[in-house]
Amino acid sequence: MIFLWLACSSTDKISVSQDTDDPNSAVQAVAGLPISGWVGETIYFDGSGSTGETFEWYFGDGQTSTVLNTSHVFTEPGIYQAVLTAYGTDGQQHTDATSVSIQHPPTEQAPVVSSPIIATDGSIWALFPENGSLSHINSSGQLVEEWSICSNPQQMAFSDGVIGISCRKEASLVLFNVETGDSQTILLPPHSQPYGIVGQEDSWWITLSSTGELLHFDGQHQERIPLGPDLRGLSLLSDGSLMSPQWRSTAEGAAIYHYDSGMVREIKLGIDYNGDSDNTTGGVPNLLEHVMPTLDGRTLFVPMLHANVLRGQFLTGEPLTFETTLRAMLAKVELSDGIENASERKHFDERGRSLAAVPSITGDRLYVLHPSAGHISILDRTDLEIIGSILNVGVGASGLAIGSEGKYLYVHGWLDRKIRSYRIDDGSNELQWEASLSNNEPLTETELLGKKVFHSAADPRITRSQYIACTHCHPGGDQDGQVWDFTDRGEGLRNTSSLLGRGAMEMGPLHWTGNFDEIQDFEVDLREHFGGTGFINDSTYEECADSLGESKAGLSVELDALADYLETLPLPSSAPHGWETDNGELFVGLGCDSCHPAPLYTDSSLETFLRHDVGTLKLESGLRLGEEIDGLDTPTLLGLWNSGPYLHDGSTDDLAEAIRMHEGFGELTDNDILILINFLYAL
Repeated sequence: MIFLWLACSSTDKISVSQDTDDPNSAVQAVAGLPISGWVGETIYFDGSGSTGETFEWYFGDGQTSTVLNTSHVFTEPGIYQAVLTAYGTDGQQHTDATSVSIQHPPTEQAPVVSSPIIATDGSIWALFPENGSLSHINSSGQLVEEWSICSNPQQMAFSDGVIGISCRKEASLVLFNVETGDSQTILLPPHSQPYGIVGQEDSWWITLSSTGELLHFDGQHQERIPLGPDLRGLSLLSDGSLMSPQWRSTAEGAAIYHYDSGMVREIKLGIDYNGDSDNTTGGVPNLLEHVMPTLDGRTLFVPMLHANVLRGQFLTGEPLTFETTLRAMLAKVELSDGIENASERKHFDERGRSLAAVPSITGDRLYVLHPSAGHISILDRTDLEIIGSILNVGVGASGLAIGSEGKYLYVHGWLDRKIRSYRIDDGSNELQWEASLSNNEPLTETELLGKKVFHSAADPRITRSQYIACTHCHPGGDQDGQVWDFTDRGEGLRNTSSLLGRGAMEMGPLHWTGNFDEIQDFEVDLREHFGGTGFINDSTYEECADSLGESKAGLSVELDALADYLETLPLPSSAPHGWETDNGELFVGLGCDSCHPAPLYTDSSLETFLRHDVGTLKLESGLRLGEEIDGLDTPTLLGLWNSGPYLHDGSTDDLAEAIRMHEGFGELTDNDILILINFLYAL
């Protein structure tokens, strides 16, 4: 059966003829095709295609009717099976049923969610971060024009003929007029890393990721409002309030910050302690990029992943496996009480992360994007059961948008450099067209391939069942803020390190114990821990499986491309505040530069393989390559202001405590600690 999803008004009727099992029977019931409607709305049921003596409708909510062509009002949201039974005078009877999806009616003002792709009046607008551009694509899939906007644009929103764009690297707001193509650039606080953005009339709201603030620009003035740390996307609710999630969670869980009339409310997304099963995992909600309000203004859906940092050989006696490390999730929060129940989260099998979600125009379906799998799950809005999927939407897809008429779903295929259109109103979900995102590719062919490898969980050579991608623990090359139990790998508790600014191997071997001496050693992780088959053929791998043994460079185009891509990762961003320093006099005077010499602030190199025990090793530090641990590879101090938790085991969120835990530094005065922190934060 072909499903038609229609919003029925008080004058709508759904009628269809249908073949029955016995076409010669004098008794036939024809209930019609699936219907969508609103709570409190009159829904008409037309059974005129039926034959028989008497008829009875059962609407699925306990109410019935004996009128063949009838109407009904549903008082609660849900999915109902409306069953029509036709009775003959000779005792024959026949039944047919149709599904009725009922939702609360939408609010007058639709919610707005920042995104790298938006659809307006038959036009699709998409950002191309690496190219610094905004692309305009028409409803036929033609690239109309492309404008240079700024360096590294992130998100955008539409309001009154203007697209507001957040520019992360330049810390600016760009206002682009869709009619004229003119743009205006407004500088924001330096190094504030603007990200999420929404607009209303002449006002714009932007999240400042690095300062934890919400910035309001009214066309002339900027107001900064403290909100919460590590902000990302921004949502404007129908009541005018604003929401932004905490991107990386802490040891206590994640948070959503709700700003309303000058007040900030924190909605907690706690840790799931329910453990692991065949199709669930416990863990910490992490990498929360967007909050999706429903059209009725009652509920929030939050795409994310579960980082299963609760599990490990040291912590629980159970090693991490490819299917228990990461899992795509969707959290649900009712705005009436602002409470999220971890046990009610939607778990997605064979998906490692959920990034974005958009509702259908009738609100009865939810489209959830899994970027590293290049896959969209289609959920029933009421019970969150999966009712369909769209495959091959592009590895690293970064956003979704639905056209104003609700016919088409547009997907930002970021790393494919394509925008894709899918027909969704008729339930077919068929690809309509693919459009080029740009006529210019800023990366080399090898760098782009390496970037795709880094962001992909769809390639079975990388991981089994599409759970793990490099970017799930190193989002954008950064660190995920989590501490993992790698005891079963011959290591111990390990705080994820950032890959930013390393120039691949310029800062020496990788990881806290220096157990990889080239990027190509990630082949070991793919095979041994991600469940992948690897990029190197099996016989060759047997000869170079040792991560510090024979080089793997030149054995795989993909691994070499990954190394080339990681060389392009930028330095960590600068701290958002100006820090008073003593120009490092105390830092040098205390001998800190003996392990952390400028300019890279690490003594690690591929020539020396230095390791130090600074007094922070303990039982949970485990081993190094399965042997007794003799010290740690020196981490760089660049970007330290944004790299918590600290130390190899993430044992503290307090940088002052981390300094004092170094042997010989426990008795430093508070003033000395303050001087050191100011210097370190300025790096």
